[in-house]
Amino acid sequence: MKLMLTLIGLVLTFLGGAVVLLPDMPQLYNLLHHVPPFCTVEKAEKRLYDQGEELTEGDVGFGKMVTTIMESSQPYDSTSEYGSFREYGADFSSSNGTVHVDFEECKVFRIEKQGDEFLSDSDFSVWMVPKKRMESLESVLDVDEGQDPVIRTEIPNGRFPEAVREYKRV
Repeated sequence: MKLMLTLIGLVLTFLGGAVVLLPDMPQLYNLLHHVPPFCTVEKAEKRLYDQGEELTEGDVGFGKMVTTIMESSQPYDSTSEYGSFREYGADFSSSNGTVHVDFEECKVFRIEKQGDEFLSDSDFSVWMVPKKRMESLESVLDVDEGQDPVIRTEIPNGRFPEAVREYKRV
């Protein structure tokens, strides 16, 4: 009985050590992201980066990419102060001045790469829709006839792929 408990303890210790060290072993780390459920991020990256297609709700890995945006530390506003979008929201310029949008007010519905530059130079557009009609957002909403109002912001200078890399390491 003691031998069995000792063996179980050794196996659990090994597995715990492997989980802790995995992000610091690039070959194992990259291999892990080719098996389900981790491969959803890889599929979304391939579609967004390599194929140049946009990601929308329902696409494989879209939810993970939205989580990346919400949790990444980026200066999404004009102050250039770093903080996650989930915590601070974002400031958008409009004809009526700067309008602050909280995370709770909107949801992301599309992510797309802008241009054909290298990933380290590429800008990524994030399209959001308000969860409900709000007067405070009217001045920053783009509205085409017959379409829902949308808010568009950019993650410039290749910061989005870096945010995804950091998200995958967590």
